[in-house]
Amino acid sequence: MLGSIPLGVLLAGFAFAFLGIWLRSLTGAAKRDQTKPTTPDEWSWHYFWNDNVKRFFNSFFTAVIVIFFSIRFVENLTGSGITMFYCVGIGMGLDKAIEAIKNYKKS
Repeated sequence: MLGSIPLGVLLAGFAFAFLGIWLRSLTGAAKRDQTKPTTPDEWSWHYFWNDNVKRFFNSFFTAVIVIFFSIRFVENLTGSGITMFYCVGIGMGLDKAIEAIKNYKKS
């Protein structure tokens, strides 16, 4: 099931992919609309988690499946081995795709 990828490398890949999702969320939070009445003037971790917790939970299982298959078949997809930079990129790209789908559903 894991192919030639050791379990430790797969788990590290997951960690870095979720790090990419988290970093992408932070950069999105930095671009927030400060004119909204619910947005705090100063940075607030409490607001960040409350604002994004639903998105994190809704996308968790999709992220696990996509990350697993992209890490598992990285050699078939790219022709090279797995790198942690690749895993961070997968996480950031996945978060961008989930955000685009969410925005598409709203419109």
